[in-house]
Amino acid sequence: MVKHERQRHAVVASVLAVALGAILSFVNPAAGQSSKECLRCHGLRGLTKPTGESVAIDSAAFMASAHAEIGCTGCHEGNWSYPHVEREKTLTCGECHQDAYRRYLSGIHGREAQKGNPDVPTCITCHGIHDVVPMAELAKRRKAMETLLLDKCVDCHANKQLMQKYGLPLDRYVTYETSAHGRADRFGSLAVARCATCHGACAILPPEDPESPVNPKNLAKTCGKCHEHPERFAKRRFHVISAAAQTGKVYTKILRAVMGVLVALGAVGAVVFAIVAIRQE
Repeated sequence: MVKHERQRHAVVASVLAVALGAILSFVNPAAGQSSKECLRCHGLRGLTKPTGESVAIDSAAFMASAHAEIGCTGCHEGNWSYPHVEREKTLTCGECHQDAYRRYLSGIHGREAQKGNPDVPTCITCHGIHDVVPMAELAKRRKAMETLLLDKCVDCHANKQLMQKYGLPLDRYVTYETSAHGRADRFGSLAVARCATCHGACAILPPEDPESPVNPKNLAKTCGKCHEHPERFAKRRFHVISAAAQTGKVYTKILRAVMGVLVALGAVGAVVFAIVAIRQE
């Protein structure tokens, strides 16, 4: 009797659980949705909108990302039952990462972004969208993280057309690469300074801004993050072509000139040889 009573209670509990789930789903259709459900379609390679815009996502990268825990509806709120008939505005990064976003808006990139400038980098330019790497993982991969950030800066600051458009110097990466920091980076140093070490990450400010870490008045403090007696380094010039690089350029020009002369002499010799051969016939 007791056994049957327990079975009856178990059945009732199961029915109530299913009913509660159905009610919650009705009140908020997204409540029952998991990222796995979304990825059944959006995980398909080549998935696009009728307009041709890609809506495919790398499932493995997303599930390993920092945002896997909050799921798709953590950023894409609304009723996503299929077919999609309702679409809420996608949440911005700043709604969760408020401090970092405030710092971004205070910098030159953020100010331009607020004006609608399409050329400036935003959060997703550097951090990605569906493949944001967790901080714990970044800490393990310090070298990869720093190289990634360096590459992101180079994407824009080595773009000739973009730099000319805004009147910015094009030699920022070349001058870094030939510096002591750049050489140490190429030899695999984990501690060496890279772009974000000196210029900051989210709140990028031009050197003439008094709050910029590379403003002349703040250089000692910035250099002091890594170096003892930072005042020595603060007096130096930065982002200049090193003497070694200048010498290399001179040798390159000389070598090109010599090669040009040799090619010219070879051409003249070939013509003379052809003339002599014709006369001998």
